[in-house]
Amino acid sequence: MPASILIITENGADSVAGLSRVLTEDGHQPSVAAGWGEGWKQFEKLRPAMVVLDLGPKPKRGLEVCSKVRAHPTLSTASVVLLAVDGGIEEKERGFSAGADLYLTKPFDDKRLRLWVTALLRRARSDEKEGGVLRAEDFVIDPRAKTVKTGGQLIRDLTQKEFQLLYELVRRRPRTLSKEFIMRSLWNSILRDNTVEVHVWNLRKKLGPAGGRILTVAKAGYRFA
Repeated sequence: MPASILIITENGADSVAGLSRVLTEDGHQPSVAAGWGEGWKQFEKLRPAMVVLDLGPKPKRGLEVCSKVRAHPTLSTASVVLLAVDGGIEEKERGFSAGADLYLTKPFDDKRLRLWVTALLRRARSDEKEGGVLRAEDFVIDPRAKTVKTGGQLIRDLTQKEFQLLYELVRRRPRTLSKEFIMRSLWNSILRDNTVEVHVWNLRKKLGPAGGRILTVAKAGYRFA
C-alpha cells in the first residue's frame, strides 16, 4: 500500500535522488526537504507515515529532529529511518537512543532498504488497525483506554509515565530503550539522578511476575523480552 514518506537531508536534494526513485518505484509518495528547519515544517504539514533522515558529517541536528518526531503530541508514531556514513556502534546507539526505528549505513543495498521500509510500514498499519492496541503473548495494552492486562488480569494504578514506558517497551521490542531516550522523548524531561530506575522498579512491582519481562541491559537501558 502506498505511503507518504518524507526525506529530510542536509546534503542537498541530489544526494537522495536515488532513494526517492526507489521509493517511487515501489508505489510510495516521497517528498524531499533540504535542511532540518524546512524538513520539520514539511513534517508537520504532510504528516507522513515515515521520515527518512539523511545525516551529514555533523549528525547532531538530524538526531534532534528524530527526538522531536518521537516527542510530537500527534505524529510520534511515524517510522524514522536514519541514513549515515558512520556505522560505528556509538553512533548507532545515539541514533536508536534518539528514537530511530532503523539505522542504515551508506552505501546500502536498495533491496535491503525496500525490505525494511515494507516491514516498518506493515507494523505501523497493524498498530493503526487495532487502534494502537499492542499484544505480546499474554500482554494486552490499550493506549486509548489506558489499560494493561496480563494473563487476563487488569493491572491497576499505573501512573501515566509507567504506562508510557511499558507501551513503548512493548511496541519497540526487542529494541533497548536508553534512559536518555525515556526521559527526553517519552517524558519530555531531562535525566536526573535515578528517576528512570525508580519508575522501572515501581512498574515491575505492579506487574508482579510479569514484571520480569522488563530486562535491564547493562550500560544501555531497558528492553521488553
